[in-house]
Amino acid sequence: MPPWETYLPSAPPLGTRTHPLVRFVGLASRLLLSRWCNSVKVRGLDGFLRILRDEERLKSGRGILTYANHISVMDDPTLFGCMPPETIQDPALTRWTLGARDIMFTNPLFGYFFRTGQVLCTDRGRGVFQPSIDKSIDLLEAGAWVHIFPEGYVNMSRKSRCRRFKWGVGRMLLEAGRSAFSKSAGSAESALAPLVVPIWITGFDAMMPEPRGNPRWLPRPGANITIDIGKPINATLDPLLDTLSSSTSGDEKSVEECVSDLDILSDAYPLPSESLFPERTPLAPPPGGVPWPVPLAESRSAHAIEKLGADSSFARHARSLVSNELRAHLVKLGAESRKAGGVPLGLVHRLMDEEDESNRGLL
Repeated sequence: MPPWETYLPSAPPLGTRTHPLVRFVGLASRLLLSRWCNSVKVRGLDGFLRILRDEERLKSGRGILTYANHISVMDDPTLFGCMPPETIQDPALTRWTLGARDIMFTNPLFGYFFRTGQVLCTDRGRGVFQPSIDKSIDLLEAGAWVHIFPEGYVNMSRKSRCRRFKWGVGRMLLEAGRSAFSKSAGSAESALAPLVVPIWITGFDAMMPEPRGNPRWLPRPGANITIDIGKPINATLDPLLDTLSSSTSGDEKSVEECVSDLDILSDAYPLPSESLFPERTPLAPPPGGVPWPVPLAESRSAHAIEKLGADSSFARHARSLVSNELRAHLVKLGAESRKAGGVPLGLVHRLMDEEDESNRGLL
């Protein structure tokens, strides 16, 4: 197998139980939240569970895409420790997610652990046309639940600002249940666009702070956790997605002209300057020192590029706009969360005891 080849696990057959490793990690996450934290406040869980368990949704095969801000290496799977135990028993109710190859899939043992835990190996720097994005779209069209952290990095900014979202999430939503590829693959008539739900979290940065002393692997006790699960944003997002996905093939209009009659929330939440954030971790080069390969001829990515014009300037702009719109909805939810919790606006990351005095000025 070439060094860049990606093995992506298949969804378990319906009616089966999740792998014992998934159930063990789910139990550990529940224990972390219930026994290791000082307080845990969860809002919106009942509404999300109604969506997740909805028999009509499961029967129709409508997927769910949840996304959250990313503030620590403990965010996933710990935040899902708030879910009832039965949701980690059933593969149809257990989340899939994406994980970086250069962090999570660095050796065969880690690879087995994360693939078994329904994590899709993702190559940072490979772009939006790669197997993990294709697989995510397939899962969404099959009715699965996919969760992502669209910032693509743990956000260590000391201010409550979300970074620009990666465009892979834009491609997922512009194609899942909407693309002509679904029709050519024979799933078109039943494939539905997924429900989209934002989640705002705080406090996980206190569980695994940066910087932190030894032992680095041990979660710190006493964190005050909040998990705000929003309502589906499809009522405002779907008109944008429908307009853009139907306009990407040979349309002479610009993105701005296509959406001029729509309400764009991201206009009220402009992207912050990258200078406000700590430097990103450098991307690892492709494994083996060879360039990333072009998508395989029969893949969803190849079809999207060749048949749907998904690599055109219009399509790139469309993915950017969709990603910015998702970010705006999440930032809005974060503001509502802080207001509901009586938290002063402005700060996400709390000052850690292990930070030296020179870092206190960052607040």
